[in-house]
Amino acid sequence: MESLADKKIIQGVMYVPADDW
Repeated sequence: MESLADKKIIQGVMYVPADDW
């Protein structure tokens, strides 16, 4: 189950290239 923080991280991945992860 995703927490609110996890969803924010997922949104961040949408805006930030995977290389920055």
